[in-house]
Amino acid sequence: RDPSQHANGVRVGVEAYRLRTRDLDPHGSRMDDASLARLAYGSGGVMREFMHLIREVAEQAWDRKLETVDRSTVDAAVDTRRRLYEEGLDDRVKSLLATVAQSRSLPDDESVPRLLRNWWLVPYPNESVWWHPHPLLMISALADKGAS
Repeated sequence: RDPSQHANGVRVGVEAYRLRTRDLDPHGSRMDDASLARLAYGSGGVMREFMHLIREVAEQAWDRKLETVDRSTVDAAVDTRRRLYEEGLDDRVKSLLATVAQSRSLPDDESVPRLLRNWWLVPYPNESVWWHPHPLLMISALADKGAS
């Protein structure tokens, strides 16, 4: 109910990673659960985005010749994906996203299809579907608009 808090989707991402890598990392020592949770949260509940984040972490860890993923590697991966999501955000879109963050409903605006297509808005299906800006956008792009 609170998009700033981790929910079951984060647990699913962590478990999916552990299941997919148990033959490569049987003790789960290459990446801790807190790092995986940060990546899962940053995915906005989209498994494909979670895998993009995992791949970004793997590439950076490989380049740095790390045996174990550290917090700075996870932060760098999240930052890289965040920058991709922020491409094309203008003040009007930021304002619409801030409005949705407060109202949790889609605005009556011709830009909504673009917001959905770019995953700038993410659905949260509880009892009924409500909307919120993608978690990666909430890191910095909307901070000055007061959205959370």
